[in-house]
Amino acid sequence: MTMMTETLVSGTTPVSDNVNLKQHLNTPSEEGQTLRGSVEKALHNYFAHLEGASVTDVYNLVLSEVEAPLLESV
Repeated sequence: MTMMTETLVSGTTPVSDNVNLKQHLNTPSEEGQTLRGSVEKALHNYFAHLEGASVTDVYNLVLSEVEAPLLESV
């Protein structure tokens, strides 16, 4: 699966260009899990439990699940 990223809001800095944010994304939490690792684990779990159901619009699914906690945290 290949995901493409783009800046959706003008004036924002992509994560790959934001050194401070990137440092936190790659720094393990108390449980030893990075944000990226947590997302990968959640997606693996999601796909493993589909039980034959079709997968559509995973990108928007992930955005909808991540957006609320992100906005609540900043």
